[in-house]
Amino acid sequence: NLPVSQAHVPIRYSWNFTSYTCGANYEINHDLATYVRYSKGGSAAPFDRAGGVLNAQSGLINLAPGQSPESAAKQSEAGVKYQTGHLIPGKLQVFLTAFQSKVNEISYDFTAISRGQDPVLVNSYVAKGLDMEAGYSIKGFDLRTTVTYTSANVDLPGSASSAPQQRVPHWMYQVTPSYTFGDFTVGGAIIGVTDSYSGNSSTSTVQPAYTYENFSLSYALMKNLTFTLGVNNIFNTIGITEIDSGRNGRNGDVISARSIPGRTVSVSAKYSF
Repeated sequence: NLPVSQAHVPIRYSWNFTSYTCGANYEINHDLATYVRYSKGGSAAPFDRAGGVLNAQSGLINLAPGQSPESAAKQSEAGVKYQTGHLIPGKLQVFLTAFQSKVNEISYDFTAISRGQDPVLVNSYVAKGLDMEAGYSIKGFDLRTTVTYTSANVDLPGSASSAPQQRVPHWMYQVTPSYTFGDFTVGGAIIGVTDSYSGNSSTSTVQPAYTYENFSLSYALMKNLTFTLGVNNIFNTIGITEIDSGRNGRNGDVISARSIPGRTVSVSAKYSF
């Protein structure tokens, strides 16, 4: 740890690692293909968290075996891609992807010292899931859909079992239809998530599920000029995305939360040249 009494301590450290991604595609036939991909990346601890990986002489501390000042991420994916324009009217596309992600993070919490806790935090996150993207278009109608299922857990220091990862819902979905007729295009979106925990614990406050809707209307006045009216969160839905773990108020019965933006109306013009 850096001594508080020392006013200025130069921070000089270096760390090397390799990031890469590789994948392969296999075309079964004209309409069907499969693919696999593996990726590895990471980042060194930023200077504002360097207390967890530097000593008073600004050198790397002696980390436990298998630990490093690198926040590393590994992800594996395998999927199927299908598209057809001859079996049914219009064009249909469906992409299914199974994934698994592992992230090891090292950080430093200065406030932990006052609570008698270890300021060096080493957490491991694992997320598994399935992602589905589908699209269908015929003449002026277009429909896009995305559904993602995620099971995410975190291994906390000193805990024998994993806990659900904060703010990660099991289900996320989005449906986006649009229709073009003449110089007009009308569209919308339905976006939603299921409930999630506000902290890395099943006893944390639950962030409720929510769904909100968007709307847009575009008019092509001429070939290069388009006007668009957009309304986000039409019904002014409150969607909680973050809850503060601390409690406020005289009796400690007030918590702070962050919601998605309320209803927003915009008018824009786009000129292409």
